[in-house]
Parts: sequence; structure tokens; C-alpha cells
Amino acid sequence: MYCVTLLKLVSVTLFQVTVALVDLSPDFHYNSVPRLSPHSFLQAKAKNASPYTMLAGPANVFMDNNFIAKVNNIQLCKSI
Repeated sequence: MYCVTLLKLVSVTLFQVTVALVDLSPDFHYNSVPRLSPHSFLQAKAKNASPYTMLAGPANVFMDNNFIAKVNNIQLCKSI
């Protein structure tokens, strides 16, 4: 006796959802080491003053409503 199981595969659609928009008001500075690279890099240091805790994982970074980078951030708790 054989038992046959039929599986119906359902297509999965992935959605990207904006959870929150947070203005971090960063401090910018340029970093360059000419001996190692001919490029200079804009770096930012920001303080999370929002009521949200930012979880570790990928995030998109926008500056003046323009996409500038995709980052993988560490977990940032809200500032007290």
C-alpha cells in the first residue's frame, strides 16, 4: 500500500515595507588615507534621539531625499 501526498505550491510574493522614517541629524566628516586609497569617504556619526530602537540589520540611507547607501548597522538603543 502506498500513501501519496499531493502538495500545492503557492507562489510567495515578498513585500518591502517602511517601518519608520527617522531623522538622526548626523555629524559628517571626511576620511581619507592617501597612502592606502586615492579616494576620500564621507562618514557620519549619529545619535538615535527617536523613540524607536533600531534593530541590527540592513538599512537604506537617504540624504536630501536621495538614496546614498545601503548599510548593515548594529543595534542602536534609543538615547535617554
